Amino acid sequence: MSYNSMVKAQVVEKMRNGKSISQVSNELGVSRGTISQWARRAGIHRPSGHPNKLKSQALAKLAIN
Repeated sequence: MSYNSMVKAQVVEKMRNGKSISQVSNELGVSRGTISQWARRAGIHRPSGHPNKLKSQALAKLAIN
């Protein structure tokens, strides 16, 4: 399935606001694998065991942007 840039932007925004991959998947109907790929490309990384927290590196990157 092909998604437009608006859907991708919504996914990334929700992830940056602390939502888990599963939460975003359920809300928007996008597969978890696709969301995971988009999040990685956007510099969003989830540490093991802490699905709703961004790594400090990603937070620093977001602060710059």
